[in-house]
Amino acid sequence: MTMLIGFLDHLSAVPAPTSSVIPASDQSPGSGTPVWVTLLVGLAGALLASAGAFAGAWRSSRALRQNTERTLEHERTRLLNERFGTAAALLGHNEAACRLAGVHAMAGLADDWAERRQTCIDVLCAYLRMPYPRGLAEDTPADEDSTGQANREVRLTVIRTIRDHLLPATPPETSWSGYDLDFTGAVFDGGDFSNARFSGGKVRFTGATFSGGLGDVSRIS
Repeated sequence: MTMLIGFLDHLSAVPAPTSSVIPASDQSPGSGTPVWVTLLVGLAGALLASAGAFAGAWRSSRALRQNTERTLEHERTRLLNERFGTAAALLGHNEAACRLAGVHAMAGLADDWAERRQTCIDVLCAYLRMPYPRGLAEDTPADEDSTGQANREVRLTVIRTIRDHLLPATPPETSWSGYDLDFTGAVFDGGDFSNARFSGGKVRFTGATFSGGLGDVSRIS
């Protein structure tokens, strides 16, 4: 009995354990903020950061694309201007063969450069308006005036080139219908305008002379 009493006295002397508070599952440790609120705030921050990064990358990509497009357009314009200078120089060359090459070069440039097509057409029309050289009469024998016949061939090539770009079968993207054509005072010693359609632009034949070939211009409108 004495031993039992002593054992009970010993147990009464042991301090009772302190109760621990287990945080609720919907609260973050050390605060009263629910866990789902903390997660939502973190997710929103991550989304905003990602959106900002995406917007910055998109702006950079757009600026790069615009700079690239400007550079390509600048390079294209530079090359086309160089082609124009080369074609114009060929048209003014002393050799008829070079002028023939200039006619085709200028016409090809007009097809490729819609923004300056009218300018190229104006150059070809101006070639026909230049003073008519002696020795270009249609009945001049080639062996008597080979230079004159060569020059005449250049002029006929200009006429043929213009006519080919005015035919109904010409693709719309390379058609010269609708552009201005100024043949004021030009001498047409041959050539063929049959089936050519002059429509949409201003066409002038004031003072023009037709001395041979086919010059059907009845389709002017």
